[in-house]
Amino acid sequence: MNAPANDPKPALARWLVEALGAHSAQVTEFRRLGGGAIQENWALDAVIAGGRHPGRLDLVLRTDAPSGLAVSTRGCGSSRCSRPPTAPA
Repeated sequence: MNAPANDPKPALARWLVEALGAHSAQVTEFRRLGGGAIQENWALDAVIAGGRHPGRLDLVLRTDAPSGLAVSTRGCGSSRCSRPPTAPA
């Protein structure tokens, strides 16, 4: 069965393959978590084959909320604030 056009799981799986040097990745769960006035927090469960972190990963993806505040990035001062996080070791 194909994923709906607005389903982010295939794109997230492709990103995980590249970021982790994996042979393949399947995102099995993707759901929004509560809270997060300045950022949106999403639970992301994935199964990774090969690469640096094979196996099941339970991750949290944080994105800017559509109504983000300009002051929320104050003090960041580096590109690490916009770079996607790496998987835990």
